[in-house]
Amino acid sequence: MKTNDILRKGVLITVVLTVFLSIAAVSNVANAQSFTVPTCSIYATASTGSGAPVTLSWNSTNATSAFLSPGGGVAVNGSQVVYPTVTTGYTLAVHSAQGYIANCQTTVYVGSASGTAPSCSIYASADNVSAGQPVTLTWNSSNATSANLTNIGHVSTNDSRTINPNVTTTYVLNVYNAQGQSSSCQKIITVTGSGYYGSAPSCWITLTPQYGYGGSSYYNQPSTLSWGSTNASSANISPSIGAVSTSGSQTVYPSSNQIYTMTAYNSQGQSTTCQTSQYYQSGAPSCTLSANPSNIRNGDASYLTWTSQGNVTSAWLSDGLGNVAPNGSLAVRPESSRNYTLTVTGASGTQSCNAYVTVSGSYYPSLSLTQIPYTGFDMGPIGNVLYFAALALFALAAGYLVIFYLPNISSLGSFAKFASRTRPSATVFAQDVKIPAIFHSDSNVE
Repeated sequence: MKTNDILRKGVLITVVLTVFLSIAAVSNVANAQSFTVPTCSIYATASTGSGAPVTLSWNSTNATSAFLSPGGGVAVNGSQVVYPTVTTGYTLAVHSAQGYIANCQTTVYVGSASGTAPSCSIYASADNVSAGQPVTLTWNSSNATSANLTNIGHVSTNDSRTINPNVTTTYVLNVYNAQGQSSSCQKIITVTGSGYYGSAPSCWITLTPQYGYGGSSYYNQPSTLSWGSTNASSANISPSIGAVSTSGSQTVYPSSNQIYTMTAYNSQGQSTTCQTSQYYQSGAPSCTLSANPSNIRNGDASYLTWTSQGNVTSAWLSDGLGNVAPNGSLAVRPESSRNYTLTVTGASGTQSCNAYVTVSGSYYPSLSLTQIPYTGFDMGPIGNVLYFAALALFALAAGYLVIFYLPNISSLGSFAKFASRTRPSATVFAQDVKIPAIFHSDSNVE
């Protein structure tokens, strides 16, 4: 067997195989860098009752097609009006050109009584009385879960109360349903014998929403305090508000079971008071959601952390994150600024809280480097073994050339230079240099 010829061909095969695997590695890296994963988010407006219109809106990135369930094929960015009759979850699935899929969802909650507003009526045992004379107020309501009566405060939705007005007073009853809708009714009790004081002032004050969810994390949430009066020239509200106009509204941040008292005065110094309060439903769900940091560069992580209180049975995060534990945290890497919404649900209702993450900078794709040592690509176990084996053979071939071939070339050059200075021709020296047999052609091998 011609050993030198076999070795020479083996070196050539090794070089070719190494080049081929290197090209495959570069192609694999290029494909990895072009890898894109789609993302999506979907939102819904609140339902006002069974069969009422609800607008679904969604957007996506790196998607070429989208499918809404229930529904069908839709544009990758768009909106659609739906008419759910019961609480319904909507899932958007988006697909990239490479076949990758991302899902996001939202839930439209439809209450059985969400479209029925409360109503009320109030009566008095006498419309005109003398100062200090007892009068019985009686009221009733429908579709109401709570009620507030001016000058008295929180009362039952159907009840009666004996009062002893000293001045003409307007009694306003405000009733609310579980969805926060409200209605009011009133009764004026005219008090005679006021003398030179003339018409006495009267007032009313309300807080919307009047009820809160259980848990200290829901305290100090914004509510609207509204008030009005008749026959009044000045007014003040306690605690912490002070002098106000005789009618108006203001955003307040009530703590646990906060009571607001308004006192109205007429120009003769007569006064009247009215109250409202916020009370908290025990067991109702509440939640907090925060993002840290809330400002990130594209590709960096922000950590969402959330807590919930009350009888929470399920929790759901927007932007395709889906169902989560009632308390927890996770890292997100949004490609653009977006709002994250946590929705917690319990037997007493549903509550949502939000956190906004601001993203700056452009998106640059990245690769997950799991190979050790790092090669920049992954061709699987067999491909990687072949690749490293080819590299080893290539190194052996290069070492062979360095050890057995290059020294002779160097010697040949040295002898040629010496011969050119001492003899007319360097042919004799060149003939004395022996080249390794592996680099001779077959015809020269004996």
